[in-house]
Amino acid sequence: MMRRDPSEVVADLREVERQLNEAWKDISTWQVHIGPVKVNKVMTSRSWFLVLVSVCVFAFAAGVALTLIKETKELGIALVVGSIFAAASFLGQVWTVQVQKEHQVSGDLWGAEQRRHLQRLIEAREKLVDERDAASGGAVRG
Repeated sequence: MMRRDPSEVVADLREVERQLNEAWKDISTWQVHIGPVKVNKVMTSRSWFLVLVSVCVFAFAAGVALTLIKETKELGIALVVGSIFAAASFLGQVWTVQVQKEHQVSGDLWGAEQRRHLQRLIEAREKLVDERDAASGGAVRG
């Protein structure tokens, strides 16, 4: 096998990593269809977390404003509490699913190298255990 110039290898590696990042972006894109309107947005777990925090802060601020008005005090309290629980519950679930999706795709895209490294470590350990057992006549375990 002919050795390639290191700069060519680095350039090829950068191109493959760029393509992996594009694949990651495609996988992380969420779509919403409402009639003829189609919305595509790249939403990572960090994006969903920011949405969750924003909704909770907005609901809290709106509730504080409504509780300052005598006629809407109870309504403000109820709306704040209900909206915070609803938003937190829904967005918490979306965030959890997105984190799981990212971990799975990350493992699929970049996990092969880690698996090879772990396999080499396992093989080295097994070799050392066999050596130890052979040297001690098989008396040592663990």
